[in-house]
Amino acid sequence: MIIYYQISIYFRMIIHYQIFIYYRMIIHYQIFIYYRMIIHYQIFIYYRMIIHYQIFIYYRMIIHYQIFIYYRMIIYYEMIILYR
Repeated sequence: MIIYYQISIYFRMIIHYQIFIYYRMIIHYQIFIYYRMIIHYQIFIYYRMIIHYQIFIYYRMIIHYQIFIYYRMIIYYEMIILYR
């Protein structure tokens, strides 16, 4: 009985400990993943915004400049026609 009880306690402890370790690992891992994702995502968003913003500014400048040149040419041309 004593030996059986010790064995049962031993196995119960092992199972309980494994379950405990398993859940602790899961919870800890989820927290770890969560924080890592948040930090990584913020860095990612930050760099993406910077890169996207630079590209956006670059294209906006190009488009704006082309429109500007285009309208200036039209206005200039109309003035030439009007005041000729």
